[in-house]
Amino acid sequence: MTTKLLNEIYQKAADNDPEHLVIFTMEQNVSTDLIGTDAAIVIEGQFNHTRTAFIDVDVAGIPNVPEELLKAAPKGNIRVPVVHAKIFGWYDNEYGSYTNRMGDLSVYVHKSMA
Repeated sequence: MTTKLLNEIYQKAADNDPEHLVIFTMEQNVSTDLIGTDAAIVIEGQFNHTRTAFIDVDVAGIPNVPEELLKAAPKGNIRVPVVHAKIFGWYDNEYGSYTNRMGDLSVYVHKSMA
């Protein structure tokens, strides 16, 4: 996982969201920029970040490991990538994110009960 791929995932989610619950931007915002925004979240891609580290695992020491995995692992070890992702987004607990989503939920429940 890279920052570029992470941003592409959020951009695609925003582009394919007909209700505009997710907004993706590469612009920096301040809270007043988002007044009246109906989205559940505004992702600021320029601040997203990923960091990858690796853990070496001795598969020979794990019980019941399939033989093909042992053969594929050089010297009985495999390197497992561990990704830490920081995702920056604006969430408005009053107007956009909370109040409007509660309204949407109320309408949905009402329609499903009718």
